[in-house]
Amino acid sequence: MLSKEPLFSFVLPAYKAQFLRESIESILNQTYQNFELVIVDDASPEDLKSIVNTFSDTRLKYYRNDQNIGGSDLVKQWNHCLTFAQGDYVILAADDDVYNKDFLSEAVALFSKYPEVQLLRARTQSIDENGSVLDIDIKCAEYMEFGDFLLLRGKIHAGIGNYVFKRSKLYETKFISFPLAWWSDWATAYEHALKGVIYTQKILFSFRSSGSRVSSQHDKKNILQKIVATKSFFSWLMTKLDEAKQLNPMDIRLDVMYHFFFQANHLCFMDIVLLMSYLGGWNFWWVLFKIKKMKIISRREFIKLIYFQFNHAFVKIFSR
Repeated sequence: MLSKEPLFSFVLPAYKAQFLRESIESILNQTYQNFELVIVDDASPEDLKSIVNTFSDTRLKYYRNDQNIGGSDLVKQWNHCLTFAQGDYVILAADDDVYNKDFLSEAVALFSKYPEVQLLRARTQSIDENGSVLDIDIKCAEYMEFGDFLLLRGKIHAGIGNYVFKRSKLYETKFISFPLAWWSDWATAYEHALKGVIYTQKILFSFRSSGSRVSSQHDKKNILQKIVATKSFFSWLMTKLDEAKQLNPMDIRLDVMYHFFFQANHLCFMDIVLLMSYLGGWNFWWVLFKIKKMKIISRREFIKLIYFQFNHAFVKIFSR
């Protein structure tokens, strides 16, 4: 059980005005009252302060950066916002996502039930600009070991606003930085999941699916940065798996390793191929040549990618 009524900090890096009011309202309407909402205006050209000033709530705090940080380094802005948090737990909110009114009350109940766990994930739905539901997370166990959480990749929504982090741990690790924050949400979650993950059974978070996010943009510069980020993430994850084995040897089983580094790693390479295809042409072998020529992957990875492509083709042929 939690020894006292914990304080939660919503830290919200703000830049866009369109959905900001709705996001703020969803946070201030929480049934659990012991929280603060810290809004950090990232030198937005839009008048965000006027929106904030329409709310008269002592739990709301507003700061404005002298210059834009997130435009060049999104994770740097996240970590800058973290310095304002005073709570026992931290939620990295966004200026367009929406929280269910019971988000915090469910978090309090689950952290009381699993006090050693350092990470909570709210079951999530994605919504469009009109608030219509596009997709819903699968239902998972209330508590998961680290290895089981790894297996959820590709089955649940990516993102970071649906997590609740213990501030003491997050202050040590910070939000993990990769170019364009690509994989930074997954990496930060995995960093905090080594002692397990608690997962709400109710849908408590709505992720706004929008192409206006920095990581959603697909120009040539961004694509190359995403490739670098993908390689960096998988190198980081290999180290993290070794750490997890030391903490709990039974947790990282062979089936988890097989899934993530044969199936999921295959998907990673396919992601790279798809990203590279934005550079021109959709022919797989042209893209593969381009990847090798740019020395984006090693010779071993290059051979593995060819193997997986042939294997995928043979499976298709013999399954007809």
